[in-house]
Amino acid sequence: MLSNQLVVELKRACTVKNLLFWIAIIVFLPTIRFYTIRNGYQFYKPIEVFQETVSTIIPFLFPAIAISIYLPSFLQEKKIILFLTLVLEFH
Repeated sequence: MLSNQLVVELKRACTVKNLLFWIAIIVFLPTIRFYTIRNGYQFYKPIEVFQETVSTIIPFLFPAIAISIYLPSFLQEKKIILFLTLVLEFH
């Protein structure tokens, strides 16, 4: 029962549009940030690149990114609940 629900949720979440959106977030945001700072700093270790890349704008964007990822599925669930409520009231 639980495994079936997990499979259903994964199928609903892993659409082509969502996967492309997640890949874009994972790849492009750090890349854009790195290219804006690469000329102003001299990095000695890979961890320095990582720390500087994720230390500024990405944490501020996290709430907006999380909302944009989960809002469509949340709205879909709300529409289903609203529809079922209306059906049960008029039935």
